[in-house]
Amino acid sequence: FLKSFKIQITPYGLCHYHFSKPQDQIFRRQISDCKMDGIRNFTAIDDLTRFHYQQNIEYIQNTRIRADIIKIMAEEKLSFTSSLIQDWSLIMETQ
Repeated sequence: FLKSFKIQITPYGLCHYHFSKPQDQIFRRQISDCKMDGIRNFTAIDDLTRFHYQQNIEYIQNTRIRADIIKIMAEEKLSFTSSLIQDWSLIMETQ
């Protein structure tokens, strides 16, 4: 069982980056707990805009011929909300 954790610089800020191999032929990458601050985004004002980013990707290898990746399942969610205007939000989800 392979597992690794680090804090990685991404376009979404400093994020927790988890890589694991929960079982044979399956690898998983998860990105979460991103801290987007003014260093990477000059339009962000602390506590004015709330930001959340999460990514889960699962890679499945071929078991018969070589070890090529044959299937990728991914989910990604990005959201912005405002602490001033309760009705304002932007949420994007992909699969």
